[in-house]
Amino acid sequence: MQKKKMAKTALLTVVLLFQSYILPQNKNEFNFDTTPRQSTISVTIGGDFIVSGSYPAVIGERVDQFVTRIFNVAKSERVGTTASAEQKEMVFKQLADFTKREIKIKRVSGQILTIDLEKYRLTGDYSQNPYLQNDDVIIFPFNDRERNFVFITGAINRNASSWGNNQTVKFQFVEGDRLEDALLFAGGIDEGFDKVTSAEISRLDASGEKETKFTVTISDNPLLKRGDRISIIGVETFRRDYTVTVAGEVYRPGTIAISKGSSTLKEVIEKAGGFLPNADLSRAELIRGANVFKSTLFSEELDQFLMNRMAEINPEDSLSLLIDNKLRFIRGNGVIDFTTISDTASAASKFSVRNGDYIN
Repeated sequence: MQKKKMAKTALLTVVLLFQSYILPQNKNEFNFDTTPRQSTISVTIGGDFIVSGSYPAVIGERVDQFVTRIFNVAKSERVGTTASAEQKEMVFKQLADFTKREIKIKRVSGQILTIDLEKYRLTGDYSQNPYLQNDDVIIFPFNDRERNFVFITGAINRNASSWGNNQTVKFQFVEGDRLEDALLFAGGIDEGFDKVTSAEISRLDASGEKETKFTVTISDNPLLKRGDRISIIGVETFRRDYTVTVAGEVYRPGTIAISKGSSTLKEVIEKAGGFLPNADLSRAELIRGANVFKSTLFSEELDQFLMNRMAEINPEDSLSLLIDNKLRFIRGNGVIDFTTISDTASAASKFSVRNGDYIN
């Protein structure tokens, strides 16, 4: 009896090994294992996507997770064969530029869902990212990015995107989009602006020649049209982190907060606690990068005259002085007589400091 049981066990093992090694594992061109398993379902991808075909998905997997996984595997296959780093970056941008809005999901039951992964990723709204079902078909729409768009600029938080530049946010237009959708993709209203209650919409006719501009109230949340260009109107404020750095022989060296353009060198030194008794003010300097000295006090020509007058040198040595002065201006060093800062009538005490100045 025991021998028969052992024989049956051995026969079952042989059958399982035969199925494992003889039956083929189905893989497509991107090495996705498409062999059906009990814990997986089959999902088909079509339309304008990096790959198309049927692929296994895990039971309980949502659309965004599945799409991201398939995309990353396919991207690795494509980008891996590219030679240079620049080419890889270019190929990756092209592959990642697939439509993430108005995606259709067709189900066996005949139900058709329309989802928006862009909105899901910004809001976490799971209605835009449903669970997958067996035999779902995901269809990515083709999109004319030159014509099917809306862009928004002005008092917005997000000032860059893969579609736009550092001044506008450009996104795919979908029928039914409203101003609140544009603001969502723009990251909302920038609270650094004051009195943001309205927006200006620029709209072209079919010929592209006639422009219509009109102002809307943001709270009215008007419908948008394909090709609308939106400017969120607000009063820009200049409350910024303006600072200068003071180093060397002062009582409190470090970063000093200043105003946008009205703070003086005298005020900065006072905020730094004043000069130490042993400070050599004849060697103190103010450095401003890339020579942005706009004041007439620091025109290069005037400065050269002052240097020539103060320097008791022979004419043949003047060329060396000219070169040294040119290098100093390129570096951004300003000639300031720090010994006169305590005199409120002096030019040095009234000199306006700028954000990023370095005083040593």
